[in-house]
Amino acid sequence: IGVVMIYSTTAPLAIGSAVPPHFLRHLAAILLGLVVVTAALRVPLAWWRRLALPLWALSAALLAVTLVVGIEANGARRWLAVPVLGLTFQPAELAKWATPLAAAVVLASGDPRSWRTLRTCLGLAALPADLRTAEAIEGLLLPVPNPDLATASFAIEDEESLEQLLTALILDPRFNLK
Repeated sequence: IGVVMIYSTTAPLAIGSAVPPHFLRHLAAILLGLVVVTAALRVPLAWWRRLALPLWALSAALLAVTLVVGIEANGARRWLAVPVLGLTFQPAELAKWATPLAAAVVLASGDPRSWRTLRTCLGLAALPADLRTAEAIEGLLLPVPNPDLATASFAIEDEESLEQLLTALILDPRFNLK
């Protein structure tokens, strides 16, 4: 269904060509995804266990880098450029995959009923979530270290920033706070 929707949406943009370029790009992304999934299925489970936390750390670092040097589109910095390949990607997509993988490894290696394991899993989920929140409302927040949660939290800079943040949260349809 998605392929049909992409074709029908992008066809009017490329009236002179037989196949819309955006549609071809979408097909190429699907093929690349299938290749990556096929390769991932061939990796032994023991490797995923060893790679889980480094992949999580890489995704968190890339989310932080995105806040600083990310490509801005529609008012948000969510994309990173890969200069050699001429591609862009969203580090959040890696974080969506690496965070549950890391949490699963932590749960499997410790007692899933202990508070320590639960805190570790919450910390693994909180850091990418905080970085994604900072992307969404960039410029209104200051990073504040929080050693209790082993993650970063964010504090409001001043009253004007708080007013801007609340206005954005109430009026912006992406947040849906009705």
